[in-house]
Amino acid sequence: MNINKFKPYQIILFILINILLSTLEKIANSNNQSIEIHSTSQLINTPENIIIFKDHVVLKYKNIRLCADKIIINHNTNNYKLIKCIKAYGHPVIFQNTQKKTSDIITSAQANTICYDIENNSIIFNGNVYIKQLGNSIHSDNIVYSINEKKIQATSNTNGNTTAILVIHPS
Repeated sequence: MNINKFKPYQIILFILINILLSTLEKIANSNNQSIEIHSTSQLINTPENIIIFKDHVVLKYKNIRLCADKIIINHNTNNYKLIKCIKAYGHPVIFQNTQKKTSDIITSAQANTICYDIENNSIIFNGNVYIKQLGNSIHSDNIVYSINEKKIQATSNTNGNTTAILVIHPS
């Protein structure tokens, strides 16, 4: 097996996932920043420590926009202000982040589900995953990023193929 074959794939995943990771960490750990969520209906289930937003859900936080059919936020049992997990469902869920310094750089991702599991420190993208930034992209059925281990795993449900396109910009 040729190890060099996977280097561009690993580089692009690392770059794209790190941008998504830093953005989602900011959302989950934002104590002084408000998260704005619009939806047609909401359900707060205090005994289960969850909030469910349904139908045309748009989550906005600073320069981040997340559009989904449904978003479920699980809270910590002991401290309601601490978020355990944010899970978005859609066909697809669309994530967009415009970098503050240069509004030209947009990172976008889409998947059938995006789950940021704060307790296990991982981000899980499932179902027709597509991530793109600056001409670089990756397409896979599933992508799991372990934040603690700095490991990225992209898998295919069907033929084992994951497509990565890496554009190298001259300096």
